[in-house]
Amino acid sequence: MEQEALIRRNLWLDPREAEMLFGVFAEEFMDAVGPRLEPTTLAKYRSFLDNHLLPQWPLAGIFNSYVEIEK
Repeated sequence: MEQEALIRRNLWLDPREAEMLFGVFAEEFMDAVGPRLEPTTLAKYRSFLDNHLLPQWPLAGIFNSYVEIEK
């Protein structure tokens, strides 16, 4: 029953998505938000990702469907 309540509130996380690598999520995020960013902001985000954030971290605890919401 608790799982159904989480699904209704759009808070349930599919365990398979929790195993997504951070790099995969980051690229999907950049594709989703990139078109509405200024070129300098996009370049800054890309630089931060490439130089500081792209070690292959497991993605867990990120809001369900965040990329879909951004799109």
